[in-house]
Amino acid sequence: MRYIGIDIGDGESAAALVEGTGAALPRIVDLGAERSMLSVVGEADGIVLVGAQVLLEQRARNIEARFKSRFLTNPEASVTIGRFARGLRDKLAPTLESGDCSIALGCPAGWTRADRERYVGIVRAAGFTNLHPVAESRAAFLYARYDSEIGLSPGETAQPTLVIDIGSSTTDFAYIVEGKESDVGVFGANRLGGGQLDRLILEDALNCSGQRDEIVRIFQTFPTWRSKCELEARKLKETYFQDEALWQEQPCKTTAPIVADVHAPKLLNLSLDGEKMNQLLDTPLEGKGSQSFRQRLEEYLQAAVEKTAAHPPQQVILTGGASRMAFFQTACREAFPEARILLCRDPEFSIARGLSIAARIDDRLELFRKEIEGLFREGVLQNEINRNLPLLLNELVPILEERIMNRCIAKIDWTMYSQKEQCLVVLRDKIRQEFEARPSTPETDQILTRWIGEKLTGVQARLDDLCKSSGVERADMSLAKIGLRVSLNELKTSRRLNMKLSSKGLLALPGLILALLERVNLVASQEKLIREELRKELSKPGGEFARSLAGDLEAELRAQIQENVDRVEVHIS
Repeated sequence: MRYIGIDIGDGESAAALVEGTGAALPRIVDLGAERSMLSVVGEADGIVLVGAQVLLEQRARNIEARFKSRFLTNPEASVTIGRFARGLRDKLAPTLESGDCSIALGCPAGWTRADRERYVGIVRAAGFTNLHPVAESRAAFLYARYDSEIGLSPGETAQPTLVIDIGSSTTDFAYIVEGKESDVGVFGANRLGGGQLDRLILEDALNCSGQRDEIVRIFQTFPTWRSKCELEARKLKETYFQDEALWQEQPCKTTAPIVADVHAPKLLNLSLDGEKMNQLLDTPLEGKGSQSFRQRLEEYLQAAVEKTAAHPPQQVILTGGASRMAFFQTACREAFPEARILLCRDPEFSIARGLSIAARIDDRLELFRKEIEGLFREGVLQNEINRNLPLLLNELVPILEERIMNRCIAKIDWTMYSQKEQCLVVLRDKIRQEFEARPSTPETDQILTRWIGEKLTGVQARLDDLCKSSGVERADMSLAKIGLRVSLNELKTSRRLNMKLSSKGLLALPGLILALLERVNLVASQEKLIREELRKELSKPGGEFARSLAGDLEAELRAQIQENVDRVEVHIS
C-alpha cells in the first residue's frame, strides 16, 4: 500500500506520496511536467485541460479558476471542481495505476462534515478511489512533526502548538496539545486567503487603466479573460512577496494581454510596490462588515489567541503558499509574542506532504480499530470480567448491603402501613431515593478502579500488543487510566437497584420482605435474616445482580476503549 495526499488549492494544487513502510518522507508527485500546478481548468476540442496547459493552449475555452473558494456558496463551483478533478486524475494516472493507494484529500478546517463529504463525493466521482477527507491544518502539523528540516524535537511536539495554514481562499488553524489535537481541535476562516489580494490587485489595475469600461465589458462577456488576468495578478503577487525589500520603492510590473477581439487587443498593466501593497491591505473587502484584509486577519488571529488561552502555544507553525507574506508573519508574531514562529520550507507543498502522512497514519489507525473490534468479538473482555467478578463482588456487596439495610429498610416505620402492597411501594421508593441521591460513593469508585487496573491484566496485555504493532502509545490505552472514568453511578446496574424490587428482581429477596411485612415489626432476628439473604442474593456469581453488573461493566469499558481509540495517534518512523 502507498499513501497519497492531494491538496487541491484555490490557487495551486499538488500531490505527494509516501510508502507504506520505512521512513515517513513524502515525495512530491509530478503532475505532468509540473511539480505543482495552477488550479485552473478549461477545455479544448472536448478534452479537459488543467494547470499550465490551459494557458498555453490557444484554443482553450470555458476557463475557470478560484473554484474551491466558491464551493460553499455557488453550486456551479461543484461542476468545475469535478472537471478539474478529472484532469488531475489523468495527471496522476501513472502513480494511481501502479499499485494500491490510499488517498487523503485536503479540506479546509472551517468546512462542516457535510461540506467535506460532498466535496469528497465530487472528487471521487472523477475516478479516485479509497479517498477520505483530512483537515489541511492537521496535515500541516503532521508535516511539521515529521519534517527534519523544521526540526521539532519529541519534547517540542508535546508542547502546545498552533499551526496556521494560509492558502488562497481560507486560513486554517490546528491547536495541538501534548502532540494531539485538543478539544478545540481545528477551526478555520473561510473568508481569508491570498486569493483576495489577487482580486484587489486586479481591481487596482482596472482602476488605473484608461480602458476600464471596455475591459470590464470583455470580462462580463468572456469570463475566461478575467480568470487569465487574475492569474497574472497572482503571479505578480508571488514575485513581489519573494523579495519585498527589492520592490518597496521600485515597482514590480507585468502586463496581461486581452485578445477577446483579435482586431482590437487590450493590454492591462499591473503594478505593485510597498506603498500600494499597504493600501491594498487596508482596502475593504467584499462581504460582511467590509473589513480590510489586515483587519480580517487580526480578527481571526485574536480568535485563535482566545481559543488557545488555556495553554498558549509555545510554537506557531506557518504554512501555505501565502505564508511567505512578510506582513502575515509579522501579524502572527504580534498575536503570539511568546511563541517561537516556524516557517515551513516549500510551504506550497507542505499540505500535500502532510496529507500523505495522514493517509498512512489513518490507514494504520483503521487497522488498529478493526483489531480492537476483533478483541471484543473474541470475548477477551467479557471472559476476563466474568472470571474476576467474584473478587469484585466480595468488595462491593458489603457496602451495598449496608446502604440498603441501614439507609432504606431500617428507616421505614412499618407500623404506618397495613397493606403489604403499600409497604412494597414505600420500600421501592425509599431505595430509589437513596440511589438517586447518591448513586455511588468514593469507596465504590475506588474499588471499581482498582479492580479494573489489577484484575483485567489479560485484556491489558492484548491491548499492549496491539499498540506495539500499530505504533500507538501504550499509555493511551491503559485500562487503569480508562478505568478512572468508570464509576458505579454510570452503570445501569445502579439504576436497577431501585427499579427492580419484585419477586424476580435484582433485590428480590422472595418471601423475606413479605414475611417481614406480615409481622409489621422489624425485630433483630428478622433484620439479621434479611441481611443474610440480601448478601447471598447480591454475591451469587450466577445471580441477576452479578450478570447485570458484568454486562454493564463490559458495555461501559468497551465504549470507553472505543472512545479512546478515536483519540489516539499512530506514530510512524
